[in-house]
Amino acid sequence: MKIHLYTLLWIGLTTSCSTSDTKLERALEQSGTNRKELEKVLSRLQQENLKINEM
Repeated sequence: MKIHLYTLLWIGLTTSCSTSDTKLERALEQSGTNRKELEKVLSRLQQENLKINEM
């Protein structure tokens, strides 16, 4: 299940980040009951990215 979430997240991020936050919001809306899980993953990835940038 986690692999599917990460795959969905990766697809969403690669298509959404290249244009605007509106598409990301649309992808989150379409995720239905998985929205909270995807938001958690996005938060973790953002935190990891900040840690990497601090190095």
